[in-house]
Amino acid sequence: MNLPTQNSFTADQEPKHIALRRALLEVIQRSAPNTPLPSYSQIVREYGVVQTTIDRVWRELEADGLIVRKHGKGIFVSPRAKQINIGLVFGVNVFGTAISPFYGTLLQRCQQRTQTHNEHFSFYLDLPTTQLGGVSFPAHRDLVEDIEASKLHGILLVSRHSEEQENWLRQQNIPVVAFAPEMRTKDVVGIDYGELVRLGVESLAAQGCKRIALMTGLGHARSHTPPFREDTQAYEKTLRRLGLECRPEWIWEPDAPIERKKGGAWIEDGRQGMRALLEGSRDTVPDGIVITDDIMTDGALLAAQKMKLVVGREIRIASHSNKESPILHRYDEFLTLIEIDTDDIVEAMFNMLEGQISGRKQNKRTVLVKPKVHVRGDD
Repeated sequence: MNLPTQNSFTADQEPKHIALRRALLEVIQRSAPNTPLPSYSQIVREYGVVQTTIDRVWRELEADGLIVRKHGKGIFVSPRAKQINIGLVFGVNVFGTAISPFYGTLLQRCQQRTQTHNEHFSFYLDLPTTQLGGVSFPAHRDLVEDIEASKLHGILLVSRHSEEQENWLRQQNIPVVAFAPEMRTKDVVGIDYGELVRLGVESLAAQGCKRIALMTGLGHARSHTPPFREDTQAYEKTLRRLGLECRPEWIWEPDAPIERKKGGAWIEDGRQGMRALLEGSRDTVPDGIVITDDIMTDGALLAAQKMKLVVGREIRIASHSNKESPILHRYDEFLTLIEIDTDDIVEAMFNMLEGQISGRKQNKRTVLVKPKVHVRGDD
């Protein structure tokens, strides 16, 4: 068994036990299960470390299930060594009351893949900066330690509240795939809001709407500025194609950045947007609205109720919705729902991460999940 060269053993740049762990991990990763690993004497001879350091590393690797000790025979690569270890970074909202099927779908898929793909999942909270060894890191302490110990093969980032954390993770020489509905950067899975708006406008026009507005919060998202404004571009382009009027005042956006939003804020935005769009004379207010967020739509419906408007007759709404989410489906008799299937999001995230881990060439570094118009009776 050949050990990595001395050049790859950076004992002068980091603690010796970490450097030795990296060297042995390299051996384990390129070896078949049950392959004998280097002896104590070989490791001492190659790297000049003491036996206590070797013992410490063997204990850690054994605890991680990467090696097996066989009394009187030596130390061998564990059959579990080919297991893929994936970290999931969640926000505290996963424990909240927001009704979204995305997290449940993701967790179910993780459970399935532990059995079908020999994968193991570790979960980390998206926490503020932590201290480790006198150094500040913009990530969960356990996540920092596991990355430094080379315990993870890839990361699924499903909480993106900290740009500093994301930038740091992407600098750690480890595959990172993020779910970013509103982002258009590399290595992300997002939502095709252009398609969502196009379907919404076409559906409302087919119902006889002539003055169609757009209520969207995407204009304040990071990196979602021109030329990435596919929501407003699709809105204007579709109206022109259909021969309908397009007025700047019929595009409504909230003031606060999307990254600072919580469920209650989105509801209030919906209320404000509905009131703002329906101010003015009857001949100039919209008779249809496309809304790009389901929680914002919930607020718009509350405002419509207070204004004594009959949704589906006096004002028609086409809204984003997550498939199997109960937020708006109780209103589907009165709304046109443009659905995102969270299964498609999760599948795209795993496909992208698998490609990065395996080194497979990626045709797309950004995948946009396309919505579909919900047809009543398909539930």
